[in-house]
Amino acid sequence: MLRRITLQNFMSHKHTVIELSEGLTVLTGPNNCGKSAIVAALQILATNSTSTHVVRHGEKECTITAETDDGHVLCWNRKRGKISYTLNGEDVHRLGRSEVPAELQTLLKLPTVETEAGKSAGNYDIHFGEQKSPIFLLGDPGSRAASFFASSSDATHLITMQHRHRQRVAEQKRDFKKLTAASTATATDLEPFATMDEVQQQLDRAEESFAAVEAAADAIKSIQLLIRSIGQLQLRVNQLSASSLALNQLQQPPTQHDVVSAGKLIFSLKETLAGQVHASSISSVCRLLQPPPEQHPAVECNEVLNQLRQTDLKKQDAQQRTTVTSRLETPPPITPTERLAAIIQELPTVNARQQQLTLQVRALKRLQVQEPQTPTSELSELIKQLRNRATQTVQQQARLKSFRTLTSVPELHNCAGVADTLQAIKASVINVANFEKHLTVSVQSLNDFKLTVQEFVAGSPDCPTCGAKLDANRVLAAGSGIGMHVHDSASRMGEST
Repeated sequence: MLRRITLQNFMSHKHTVIELSEGLTVLTGPNNCGKSAIVAALQILATNSTSTHVVRHGEKECTITAETDDGHVLCWNRKRGKISYTLNGEDVHRLGRSEVPAELQTLLKLPTVETEAGKSAGNYDIHFGEQKSPIFLLGDPGSRAASFFASSSDATHLITMQHRHRQRVAEQKRDFKKLTAASTATATDLEPFATMDEVQQQLDRAEESFAAVEAAADAIKSIQLLIRSIGQLQLRVNQLSASSLALNQLQQPPTQHDVVSAGKLIFSLKETLAGQVHASSISSVCRLLQPPPEQHPAVECNEVLNQLRQTDLKKQDAQQRTTVTSRLETPPPITPTERLAAIIQELPTVNARQQQLTLQVRALKRLQVQEPQTPTSELSELIKQLRNRATQTVQQQARLKSFRTLTSVPELHNCAGVADTLQAIKASVINVANFEKHLTVSVQSLNDFKLTVQEFVAGSPDCPTCGAKLDANRVLAAGSGIGMHVHDSASRMGEST
């Protein structure tokens, strides 16, 4: 059953969509408003009848689309005189006049009724009634009406069988004449080939002779290869025989004795000879030596030597001190440390505040982005915390800037009483480094909060209170008091997010 009809540039319809109801659908309207065009469109879709006048004036293409309750979409298109169908997304082109796709009537279910009753056979359209035509069959000849009503009785089947029998007899006579003529022509064509049996026998004998010749050629090749291998083997035998004769004329080699002991003996003789030459050289040198003089006690010499060594050590120490002392400069004046002491006293408070902010960051990270329809109280609280964090970050950066302007106290040489001060300064430097690390973590946490606000605004672009558009940059700028999002006074007086 048809559910929807769509006309595009068809006659007077620019773009018309008609939803058909269950059962009966009635179209009413004044004359020349396009009621008959809808019936003509369905006739053209079902039969592809003459459609040279259906394209809307000024357009180049028109389309008729019908949708059924089975989910089928059937489309008829005329573009520049060419007709095409689109059935469930598949295009069908190159259709002749009044020619439709084979599966169209299966999907559309608006076929014509065919009757076969001899000369009164024909097609009857029972689905469409034209506006200017009389009631069905009243304007047709009596034979056509009789043929239509006879198609529902048994007589029509007998007439149809008789008509088909006559057609088959005529067809068989025509086929008999064609086959007789073809048989005669074939016998005439086969007469020149009467001697083909003898030729076939000669050809078989020639093929047998050729096969025997090929077998003999293969045997000759095998014998030639065998002769060649025999010649190579004979040459190898001759070479081996000559080698055997030459080896038989040789004498047996003499018996070989063990030479290991002789080698050891020769090695020991070489070592003995070398030791003898060394001893002779030492003896010749010792003959030239005189007896040593008489030795006296050397206690005084040892004392003098120790004094010289101590003097040398003192001299080296003095030289090192002189070298180090020459590099020293006049110590600068000591900078007052009251401001540094005050900053050091504030460091525990700052560290405690930093720990508190870290706990707040961890707690806020577990917060989830609210849905668009949820209240904005949590977002307001988050923005307030961001403002406080921004203010604290500015203060911490100012303190850090003041720390960085401090210069380290140069090391005082040979100055007593400043060791405690130096230790306090070193501890303060360490605390400043730790504070910088905590400040870096705070900045990272602030960036994470900014990203959370941006994700919240991206998920809830409209303010659930006033309905206005939220801007992430304006919300983030609220920490400095610039560009805050203010609700409409009619909805929420003076509230801001």
